[in-house]
Parts: sequence; structure tokens; C-alpha cells
Amino acid sequence: GQAAGFADLQQLIVQADGSFIAYDNGYFRRVTLDGQVTSISNPANYESRVWVYNLVQASATSFYALEESRVVHVTMAGVITPIAGIREENLDIWSVEDGVGDAVRFQRPRALIGLPGGDLLVGENSAALRRVNPKTRTVTSWVGANNAHVLVDGMGVQARFNGNVSDIAVNTLGAAYVLDFELNSTPGTGATAQLVRKITREGQVSTLPGKLPIGLQKFAADASDQIYY
Repeated sequence: GQAAGFADLQQLIVQADGSFIAYDNGYFRRVTLDGQVTSISNPANYESRVWVYNLVQASATSFYALEESRVVHVTMAGVITPIAGIREENLDIWSVEDGVGDAVRFQRPRALIGLPGGDLLVGENSAALRRVNPKTRTVTSWVGANNAHVLVDGMGVQARFNGNVSDIAVNTLGAAYVLDFELNSTPGTGATAQLVRKITREGQVSTLPGKLPIGLQKFAADASDQIYY
């Protein structure tokens, strides 16, 4: 209740029992329906987590987190198990590698979301989306590419994004959506609007009609491609 306190509450996810998990200034916290707040801790690895970008529910008793340049699995007992990638102090930020476990290299990942079927989707700051199988710890490039930022619709790695992939939405049919930028035709003058790019379950990328205001970050999408923000 009111006796509890938070430092910088963010990254909320709701659990099946109605409680929610949050990232709070370097630590994971749990809040139950009756207002009880506890820190998710394990004396063996209870340390401040500096850069946590997204939380995704894994089960009734665990969740995934995008921490620095890796995906980890966290239990309610505070046991943290790396899934793929490595922490940033050990990383060449320009290295990109598909593979398994700690052989994977993400390039500045900034978004994580769950897909139907159990896979995870990671959005990278270098305009690409990578698919993660948590059971096998396997990461594969899915859509976009880690190179020059341009806007190209297409299939899989043939598609290109103008902007950094910093947020992802998934609708009830399993299609994914990301925000992209419409760049000004005059070089060096920046973006004029945000566009919504849709990725089907098969990996086909298209640009939806209409434009959104610059600065929008969080959004949602429904099965009819309606965007809410």
C-alpha cells in the first residue's frame, strides 16, 4: 500500500493473477492485487540492472527482459538466466551475429515483444528485427537489415527501415507493427512524420496509409490495422 515506495517505475506487465511486474530504477518489483510490493530478488545475482528496455510475460511465474544487449529469463525468485546475447560491457556495438545463446550479437536492441507461438521479437537500433526462440536460445534475422537506413517494403531481410526500431506492437492475429520515419527530401533536415510499417506472420513488410506525429513512441494495433496512441 502507501507504505511502499518506487524510485522510477516503468516497463509494467500484468501477470495472469492480476499482479504486475515493473522495472524500477535498476530492480524488478512485483505488486499484488492487495497492494503488497516486493522486490524480485535472489542473493546470488541481485544486482542493479542498468539498461532494461522491455518486459514480456513468459509464464505465470516468470518473464523475459531485454537487458542491455541480451535477452534474459527472470523467475519470481529472482533467478536470471541469459537466453541470447551478452552484456554491453563485453560487446563490440557494431557486431551482429545470428546464432545460439551467448554467441548471438545484437546491435543496440531497444524493443522486445512476444509473438503467438512463444517466439520473441527484438527490435534493434540499427533498423532490423530479429526473432528469438527462447526454448532453443536461437536467434535469426527476420526483417530489415543492419545497414543504410532507407524505406523499402518487401519480404524478410529484403525490407528496409528508415528509423531505429524502438517500439513494436502485435495484434491478435500475430501481425507486428513498428513506427518508422518519413524523411524530408532535403538532406540533413530530419523527419517530417512517422509512418507505421506492418509485418505479417510470414515476414512481409508493407507501409500503412496515413502519417503519425513525430515523437510518438507507445502505440497499439488491432486486427483491422487500426492504430491507437
